[in-house]
Amino acid sequence: MGRRAILIGLSCLLLTTLFASQASGLVAQTKDGSVIAWGCGPAPGPCRVPASAKQGVTAIAAGVGHSLALKRGGSVIAWGCRPSGDLGQCRVPASARSGVEAISANQTSSLALTNDGSVVAWGCGRLSNVGQCSVPSSAKGGVTAIAAGNYHSLALKNGAVIAWGCGTTKDGTNFDFGQCRVPNSATSGVIAIAAGFHHSLALKKDGSVVAWGCRPGYDYGQCSVPAAAKSDVTAIAAGTDHSLGLKKDGSVIAWGCRRDDNYGQCNVPADARHGVTAIAAGAYHSLALKQDGSVIAWGCKDPTHFGINVGQCRIPTSAKHRVSAISAGAFHNLVLKSGQ
Repeated sequence: MGRRAILIGLSCLLLTTLFASQASGLVAQTKDGSVIAWGCGPAPGPCRVPASAKQGVTAIAAGVGHSLALKRGGSVIAWGCRPSGDLGQCRVPASARSGVEAISANQTSSLALTNDGSVVAWGCGRLSNVGQCSVPSSAKGGVTAIAAGNYHSLALKNGAVIAWGCGTTKDGTNFDFGQCRVPNSATSGVIAIAAGFHHSLALKKDGSVVAWGCRPGYDYGQCSVPAAAKSDVTAIAAGTDHSLGLKKDGSVIAWGCRRDDNYGQCNVPADARHGVTAIAAGAYHSLALKQDGSVIAWGCKDPTHFGINVGQCRIPTSAKHRVSAISAGAFHNLVLKSGQ
């Protein structure tokens, strides 16, 4: 597996705002290379695509309150991050301004994978730092894929998963859900990774999915891999309380989704059961990219009336054709347009 690995994923957010998400970049060479964003609701910053991201973009990553784009020259662009939610994740360091091959974004942090196989992390400000931006020496070379969770980070190296973060904040809040305790089954033969809020996912080269984390009280079934995800899976994505898998036949499978607050993100619609080429899991919704370049979104129900649905499931006309990559954030989506 080369360093230009396809990254899948997505994740979640903190209950103080009751919003969540994980996201990661999906590399795709395009002739157009422009980014389109929608959703965002009352905090439109992550959806305000800057001029620099309207051409020449090769990868995208939607976090909770920010967005990332990777330019053809290997530089990262970040936007969003309103003052109340700026934890440094929009302040791109010099080490991520050239030679970057992949990106991933979540609530408090941003990740980049450079062409020498090393991981760069930034953000994690104030009380949000639980070590997810403290890249271990094992992830400073030879890495082929990255995934940013809410309170942890993952890297893939030589078929094995490396995890870090999962610590305790300065105010004493423990964010160790077990998502950093990599099981033996994810220490070899892994080809893709995804980081959620309470859990982590790995895709094995035999097409089976491994899930871990989900300590008691945070286990909504997202770590209980169904029989359908134990073979013929080609891609994975991790949301707050749900997991997605893409089967070899182009169908999407979903599991998890807490019973008391089910937002519908596990209710896979009929048109996502065939012809799908990529998936992304947001906090309260799911995305699929079809072979014809159109996007499908589902979920976004609001059973507890916390304003979860802010338009992220309403696909704009511009995202109904010529889309080459997708990324799902907590309240917004990003797509990458192709010239074809």
